[in-house]
This record gives sequence, C-alpha cells and structure tokens, in this order.
Amino acid sequence: MPNSKLNLKSFDLSSFVVYLDIFVLIVLTVSPLINPEIFKPVLFILLFFLNFKYLFRIKAKDIYILTLLFCLFALSSLWDLRNISSLYDYSLHNFYIPLGMLIGFEYSKKYNIDDFLNVFEKIIFLVSILSLIGYFIVRLQPQIVDYLPSYKYYHTTHKTMLFYNVVTLNRNSGIAWEPGMFQILPNMALYYYIKNHKKNLNFFVIMIYMITIYTTLSTTGFFLLMCNLLYLFYTLFFKYKKVIKKLLFFILIFSLIPLLYNQLEYHLNYKLFGSYAFKLRFEPFQKALKDASNNLLGLGNTGYDIKYKYQNQQGAWDSIGAILHRYGFPLCIFLLFLLFKSTFFSYPIIFICFFATFFSESFWFFPLVTPFYFWWPNSKLNSLCDST
Repeated sequence: MPNSKLNLKSFDLSSFVVYLDIFVLIVLTVSPLINPEIFKPVLFILLFFLNFKYLFRIKAKDIYILTLLFCLFALSSLWDLRNISSLYDYSLHNFYIPLGMLIGFEYSKKYNIDDFLNVFEKIIFLVSILSLIGYFIVRLQPQIVDYLPSYKYYHTTHKTMLFYNVVTLNRNSGIAWEPGMFQILPNMALYYYIKNHKKNLNFFVIMIYMITIYTTLSTTGFFLLMCNLLYLFYTLFFKYKKVIKKLLFFILIFSLIPLLYNQLEYHLNYKLFGSYAFKLRFEPFQKALKDASNNLLGLGNTGYDIKYKYQNQQGAWDSIGAILHRYGFPLCIFLLFLLFKSTFFSYPIIFICFFATFFSESFWFFPLVTPFYFWWPNSKLNSLCDST
C-alpha cells in the first residue's frame, strides 16, 4: 500500500486546502447544523461546480458505470412523472441525488482512495478528541446544556457546542445528527489507522478511537468496534514486532471484553430482535421491501413524497430501505456492487462499516460515501499532489 504523498511535517497551504476540502465532505454528510432543505443542496451545487474539471478525467470503465447508473436514475425520474399533475409537484430529489453521485465521481478522480483515507483518519482523530471533550463536559456538568445555542434538525430541536451536538446526555453524537451516524467515522478511521500503521501502532490513538466508539453506545458501532478489535488482534499477533507494546495492547483488548459483553447483552435484549426499538426501524424497512417488490423502479422520489412525506407516514430510516423506496432493487443492487468492488478486497472493514451503517442510517448519496462507488476502476491513479 503506497504511503500518502501528503507530509504533515511540511504542512503548507495546499495541504490545508486538502484537509479543509475533505472536512467539508464529512460535515456535509453528517452534520445537522447545515440546513438540509436549503443550505445543503446549495453546497452540493457549489461542490459540483468547484470540482467540475475532474469530470473530464473520465475513462472507458467509468463510462460503462456512469451510463448504467444514470440510465437507472433517468428511468426512475421519467417513471416518477406519472405521480405529478404539474411540474411544481416534481421532487427535486430527482436532481439532488444524481448530483451527489456526480460529486462522488469528481472526488474519486480528485484523490486516490489511500490518500483520501489518510487525510480522513487524521481529521477524525481530532474530531474524536473534541467529541470526548464535549461528551465529558456534558456528563460531568449537565446544567451547562441549558446555556448552549439550539439548532433545529427537521422536526427536532437540540443543543450544540458546534464541535459537539447534544442529542442525548449519555451518548456521544460528536459532530453528527445522532450517535448511530457518528460511530462510522471513528470506526473507519480506527481500521485505516491500524492498517496504515501496523508496524508502529500508537496506544493513545487506539484508545481515543475505542473510547469514542464506546461512548456512542450504538448497536452498529459496537458491532463494528468488535470487527476492528478482531483486526487489531490479528495485526498484533502476526504483524506487530514490539513486545512491550504488543503486551499492552493485548491487555487493553482483554480488559475491554467484559465491557463489550455487557453492552452486547443489553443491545441484544433491548435494541435488537423482538425489541420495540428494532420494531420501530424494521417495519419501515418491510414497507420498503413491499414497495420495491410492487414497483420495479421504486415509487419514485415524488411517489415517495406523496405516500410518506405528505401523509406524515414514516418511510425507511436506513439507506437500503431509502433506495428501495425511491428506486427499487436494480439501483440498490448496483450501488452495493460498486461499493463492494471498490472496498472489500483492499479495505474489507471499510465495506462492512458502510454496509452495516446503511441498515441503520440514510446517508447513501452524501459526498463522504459516493466517491467509494467509483474508486475501484482508478483507485491508485490520483494523488493529493495533483488535486490542489
């Protein structure tokens, strides 16, 4: 695996621009502080035009992928016309979602996957530290929440420190709209850190990521943390040579097992199969499966609004259900195939992170995710040196 060409020891303006660029993708994907109805679509458009030149790096394999992908979008958008009586009723998601895909394609040409993840990991390490500062301030001094500024996210109102959103007092939401969304960031970063530093692991970095993930108290987060712990165990056993540090890491892993077991037992009893929380999320997913079974191209974006949004009915909470609702099985299968192809063989836990979180959060067309659909034909071709 080649090392990133971005050297922190010679950090300059171009490096800062790269970090800012990728940080914007992260915030645009997970932050509830960006108005989802107005400001977020405007930022999508801005990102698209700022990176427009990267569309011209298209290659033969890209043409096949984009042609099939946008044929599926076009067919669904045309099918969606049956749901309107005037163009005013036509859902802007028919443009918004394909725009998110085009932004992902641009970024897959702007950075290679290794360089992207290298910068991503360093950003999320800082984000994780800030989240723990916010989390422990709120836990130790809960009265401070009353003095924090408020923000509205769809139909809910919460408090924020800007670098930490207080969605609930006892769970770490970090910069995201909820803990279940935030957990994917440190989980992806932890995996890439272990993979990229397998011969020189830093105990402090590993601890920060693990504590951050643990404090989210997310079911998906715990599952992914266990995947990361298995990968860490494998790395320590077969790759790591420093005996004293290796012993320290093993002690850390074994000391975490009782904590993880208690949390796993709690989630199995109260948040998974048969629980009210599971039923709350699974029933909308069942509706998505039924809608997709009865409609080859899904309900369409306007059709979805008519059936769910305008009737105040709960659509799918998750990415898989959202795709099935709007576009049916063909697009869902194709996107999962692209994601699998780009990540599974080189970054398997990255794929597991996305796939598992897709079943709990709807974020499949946001620009932190969409580059991963397109990296596999050209994942080693671009560098950060070319993109600034």
